Amino acid sequence: MLLDRLINDDYHENVYKHHDKKWGDADFIFTDSTDYPQCSKLDIKYPNAKTKEDEELQSKEYKLLMKKPQELLEQDLELLFKLMRKNIQTWWD
Repeated sequence: MLLDRLINDDYHENVYKHHDKKWGDADFIFTDSTDYPQCSKLDIKYPNAKTKEDEELQSKEYKLLMKKPQELLEQDLELLFKLMRKNIQTWWD
């Protein structure tokens, strides 16, 4: 199961699926930048964030999740190598 998680590399999807279910699929809106010619500004809107308070809560929740996929990946890698280190001598018998 641990190796399957590492191979599938679904950490991002697993972390954000509840966020996306709550707030809806993100709409990516590109507008021309007035400050930087030949650049665009990206605004991300969520359909279920209907008020300013909703938008602030969604943003806060999103920011809390940003580091989680990498943390889970590192946790699984650490566990994998810990198990390998513990059992390496018995696998060759």
